[in-house]
Amino acid sequence: MSIFSPITVSGVLLAGGQSRRMGGQDKGLLPYQGRSMASHVISAILPQVDDFYISANQHIEEYRSFSYPVITDGLDNFQGPLAGILAVMEQIDSDYLLTVPCDNPVISPQLRQRLLEALLTTGSDIAVAHDGTRLQPVFSLIPRRLQSSLTDFLASGQRKTRDWLFQHKVVEVDFSDQADCFININTADDLQKKPKIRSAIPVLGFAAFSGTGKTTLLTKLIPALKNKDIHVAVIKHAHHNFDI
Repeated sequence: MSIFSPITVSGVLLAGGQSRRMGGQDKGLLPYQGRSMASHVISAILPQVDDFYISANQHIEEYRSFSYPVITDGLDNFQGPLAGILAVMEQIDSDYLLTVPCDNPVISPQLRQRLLEALLTTGSDIAVAHDGTRLQPVFSLIPRRLQSSLTDFLASGQRKTRDWLFQHKVVEVDFSDQADCFININTADDLQKKPKIRSAIPVLGFAAFSGTGKTTLLTKLIPALKNKDIHVAVIKHAHHNFDI
């Protein structure tokens, strides 16, 4: 009789960079829509992981204020995200690390689910998100068993995340329907912009008081959209019990 051991996943916030394009300001601690970018990321990723760590090399006390362990790189001079990933690998017991950057305040609520499902169904070593346009190497699910491989890679002087990832069997996981979950904030101007919605599936929302004509509008709009060969799905919110 075998005993099933659940897969454990540690979340890792990658905040160990120098933020050159942000003038040296720590991107994770900069305010975005009323609170720090790191706070946005942490709130989104916590429900998806079993425990959580922050990889940071400066402003350590500020990151500790989030009440999660802060781990600094074992390598000096800001050697990139892989150095942070290795430092966390060396201190945890989880089966996998789910990595996310500190400068991407919008995180898919299905990040862990989709990456893990793809990894298990394909028998791959590492799962990496793809937004439909480009690969997102820092949104990865990485097994801790690859610690020795990563140690050797960094010891050889190499630093590029993509180069190490593709030394192993990688599955690229499609998030093209959630492309707006990969909005990267790199400059001061980016902080002031409203996020662009780049999802492949447009969403229209109508909200108004009861009796103002929302349903009447939809009965006119839906046939018009269908006449333009646009496939439409409709969900109507109600306080009554009903099935979608």
